[in-house]
Amino acid sequence: MAEVANFSNQTHKGQDNQKCSLSSVINSDRFSSLKKLILVTGYVLRFVNNLRKRVKKETNLITEDMITVTEYNETLIMWIKDEQFQLKQQDNYSKLEASLHLFEDKDSVRRLRCRFANASLQYEEQYPIILRNRQSYFTRLVILNAHEETMHHGVETT
Repeated sequence: MAEVANFSNQTHKGQDNQKCSLSSVINSDRFSSLKKLILVTGYVLRFVNNLRKRVKKETNLITEDMITVTEYNETLIMWIKDEQFQLKQQDNYSKLEASLHLFEDKDSVRRLRCRFANASLQYEEQYPIILRNRQSYFTRLVILNAHEETMHHGVETT
């Protein structure tokens, strides 16, 4: 939904007038899976957008029970951007950016330009997204989700 994208593009300021990130509002450590984190965040964003519409006396509130695929994908992108913002704050980011040939895609998500660029793969496979290391809980949720989707439960099950 465009409303979710609008929410992510706006500057949000807390009580002390500092810009606040998505991770400062919703603690990803409280979720056991990436799917739950994205769904809860999607519902929160929908609630905020519906409140804004009510204040403006608009009538096009979103009342569907389930999060749409568009809302889900846009919320996931918001979390990825939040994680990448934290990555950019690291001291070694400029060195990392140069060595990995990072670029921004149409959604302003940082991706790697690597040897898969000329392969006949899907865009997401040719240009993988960069996230922080495994000490980041969000990154661990992404890895866990990928393992569950591919039914890979570790070497102890083989």
